[in-house]
Amino acid sequence: MRLIILLSALALASGADAHVRWFVETDEQISPYTWRFQDFILVALSIGACVVAGFLSKIRPAFLDNGFFKPWPREMQFRLLGVVLGVWLLSVFYHGEFIAPNLSPTGNVGFLVGFQAIVGILLLIGHRIASYTLSIFLLTALLIISTPFVAWIDYVPELIAFGVGLACASNPARATKYLRVLLGLQLVVLAIHNKLLNPNMGLMFLEMHPWNFFPMIGLTMFDDANFIIGIGMAETALGFLLIFGLATRLIAFMVLCVFGTTGSLLGIEELIGHVPIVAAFVVVFSLGTGETKYKELAPANIMASLDGLGMKVKRLFPAS
Repeated sequence: MRLIILLSALALASGADAHVRWFVETDEQISPYTWRFQDFILVALSIGACVVAGFLSKIRPAFLDNGFFKPWPREMQFRLLGVVLGVWLLSVFYHGEFIAPNLSPTGNVGFLVGFQAIVGILLLIGHRIASYTLSIFLLTALLIISTPFVAWIDYVPELIAFGVGLACASNPARATKYLRVLLGLQLVVLAIHNKLLNPNMGLMFLEMHPWNFFPMIGLTMFDDANFIIGIGMAETALGFLLIFGLATRLIAFMVLCVFGTTGSLLGIEELIGHVPIVAAFVVVFSLGTGETKYKELAPANIMASLDGLGMKVKRLFPAS
């Protein structure tokens, strides 16, 4: 249980710089970071917490029989997710940004900003407009084309998660599966890219927000650099737990607590920027692990799905 408590404490801090690039102006590596003994202690604690979470995933509390933890009528969980995504995209458009404040896309920026507004409007009208959220995938493709890998890698997995989740909304178990797997992948990417590979960015963030709580609880051996590594390991652990579907609702609840806490501490920019992720984790918290297998990826099923998609596109664009 102590492992879970420590992981929870680190997780509650990890959201503080989940998108640390929004708050730090430079990501230059000041000097190479060499891992120390304390860092490996945090790695071991994260692994131990994952094992404990695996055992906790076998427990099914009675409150899960409540209607909130079942698919809502008319795919309402995913319709609400689509509305939240639409509002978020229109908010980003209003601020003249493309996807996030730290991105500086090349090419026709006006077109990119405008296209995301169109996607937002389509999602507000109905999340299955434009050939079952094809617009989200086009938006993701434009992001990849217009920004370097080090920029778009922090956003593409979650955008694909939104698109696939909404496209599969008629099958809530399948939609939830892809949401949790891709959101878990996004957490792992953020942890490795923004913390484990480059803890100095986190150190710059801590200079503005001194949130290292280790010395406050008597663990003076863990300095700020260890704190950043610990955050990265906690975020990695949470991501892998989601990917493998272990204690899914517990992890989703912890992540929601993270964003609620950091949104209140860091202000409106942090809160609005994470609104779509919060909405997606509300869906995961509601529906849990979802499917655990990938029968739909068998070649025969892929061909059948493509045929079905072709029929739907023909209905959207009938021949004159």
